[in-house]
Amino acid sequence: MFLKKQGVTDIIAISSVGSLRANLTPGTIIIPDDYINLFNIKTFFDKKATHIIPGLNENLRNKIKKATEKINQEIIFTGTYFQTSGPRFETKAEIKMISQFADIVGMTMANEATLAKELGLNYACICMIDNYANGIKPEIDLTEDDFKKAQLKNISKITKLLNEILK
Repeated sequence: MFLKKQGVTDIIAISSVGSLRANLTPGTIIIPDDYINLFNIKTFFDKKATHIIPGLNENLRNKIKKATEKINQEIIFTGTYFQTSGPRFETKAEIKMISQFADIVGMTMANEATLAKELGLNYACICMIDNYANGIKPEIDLTEDDFKKAQLKNISKITKLLNEILK
């Protein structure tokens, strides 16, 4: 609500995600076009029934795409984000199940997108794949340390993209 009170109309978020596909490698930027959030859904409308159609803003998604083209940065412009509760990583069985329905997994973006929509704010997200989700590449053990190192490594891509978007 703070952002809306400050006059913000558009939100381009950054999200660290895990890949649910062997061909979506860490370091890849993906701009999801849909999301799944079945549990622990946040809302501003706890006291009255208000219905919205959740979704991501196509105009903001296109703005991100144009910025990546200007700086010659590769992205994947479609994909489904699956939100889990966190803060723990998912089990291999959980990943096996959700990989049937989505391309990337994270812990916050779907709630952010829904809350923004409830407030009438435009929302899109730049997702940086920082790891393979647990069990996607059985030969790679998922550790928090490796995850944090990958995040640091990928910050320069996000910074470059954000600078172009803000021009």
